[in-house]
Amino acid sequence: MSNATNKIAQRSARSSYISTVIGISLVLFMLGLVGWGVMISRKVTRMAKESIRMDVFFKENVRDADMHQLEKTLASEPYVKTARFVSKEEALKETEKILGDDSLLSPVDNYNTILPSIEVYIVEDYANADSVKKIEDQLLSRYKNNLIEEVWYDRSMFMTINQSAKYAAYVILALATLLLFVAIALINNTIRLAVYSKRLLIRSMQLVGATEAFIRRPFLFRAFLQGIVSALISLGLILLGMNYLISWFPELTEVHDTPMMLMLFGGVTVLGILISWISTYFALRKYLRIRSELLY
Repeated sequence: MSNATNKIAQRSARSSYISTVIGISLVLFMLGLVGWGVMISRKVTRMAKESIRMDVFFKENVRDADMHQLEKTLASEPYVKTARFVSKEEALKETEKILGDDSLLSPVDNYNTILPSIEVYIVEDYANADSVKKIEDQLLSRYKNNLIEEVWYDRSMFMTINQSAKYAAYVILALATLLLFVAIALINNTIRLAVYSKRLLIRSMQLVGATEAFIRRPFLFRAFLQGIVSALISLGLILLGMNYLISWFPELTEVHDTPMMLMLFGGVTVLGILISWISTYFALRKYLRIRSELLY
C-alpha cells in the first residue's frame, strides 16, 4: 500500500513538474517571437533611415583635388555613414539608364550639364528632418562661396519614415508590454498551482520543525531548474519558428543580427529563471504563513 502511494505521489509530482515546464516554455516562446519581431522592426527602421540619400552638388570648374578632399572631410563626420564622390560622367551614365536617353546633354555642343556631387548617407541618429536641415545649413555656410552649388535631399521622405517608425514603435511597445504582463501572470499562476499541490507537504515539514529557509531551498532550486529547462525548450522552439518563417520569407535573413539574437536568447533565459524563481518564492511565502484551516 505504501509503495503504491509513493508511486502515485511521484507520478503526480512528475506530472506537475512537466506541466509547469511546458507552460513556462510556451509563454517564453511567445515572448521570444515578439522580441524577435521587435528586433526586425528596429533593424528595418534603421536600414530605411540610413538608405535616404543627400546629394551635395559642386559648382562648375571646382578642382578634382578639392572635391575629393571634401569627400574625405564628409566621410569623417559623425553624422555620415558613407560619402561617395560621383563624377559628371558617372552621374550622366546613371541618369541615362534611368531616363533611357541623353536629354541632359546640351543640344548645342553635347556638353554634360550634370554637376559632380557627393552622395551622402546619414547615420540613423541624425536621419530626421531637423538634423538634416542643420547639416545642410552647416555645409552651405562653410562651402557655399567656393565649392558647393546646392544640397538636395527629400525632406518629406525623412519626415514620413520617422513618423512611421515612431508610430510602429509605440504599437510594438504596447503589444510587448501587454504580452509581458500576460506572460508573467500565466507563469505565476502555473507555479502557484504547482506549489498549491504541495501545501500539505509544506505544512508537514513545518510540523516536524523545519525552518522556512530549509523548506524553501528545494522548491527554489527546482524553480531555478524549471526556469533553465523552460528557457532551453523555448529557445529551441524560437529557432524552429524563425527557420520556418525564413523559409517562407527569405528576406528576413537580410535583417539578421547575431549580437541582437544572442541578447534575445540571453534575455529569454534570464526572464525564465527570474519569473520562475520569484513566483515560487512568493507562492511559498503564502503557504508558509497560511493558517491550517485555510489549507483545505
